[in-house]
Amino acid sequence: MTDTAASDGDASHSALNRIIAGHPHAIGSFRFHFADQSWEWSDDVARLHGYAPGTVQPTTELLLSHKHPEDRDTVAGTLAASTWVCRVVC
Repeated sequence: MTDTAASDGDASHSALNRIIAGHPHAIGSFRFHFADQSWEWSDDVARLHGYAPGTVQPTTELLLSHKHPEDRDTVAGTLAASTWVCRVVC
């Protein structure tokens, strides 16, 4: 085993311990542009939602379609309130 393999294994083990312990960890990233209400998803976020990177244009509607039905209205309301505040303040 090389030093790199050992450190990769240690990193994986450490990440697993953080997951088990309930510590947050980064999986991907996204951006929401208030001006035109468009989204950018990292490749990992696209995969998380079941899409190959670059094969889908994320939208609010697409995002909401992945939310649990009981959570969808809350998420939609939060996004609507955020965009309203930005129109007033930004």
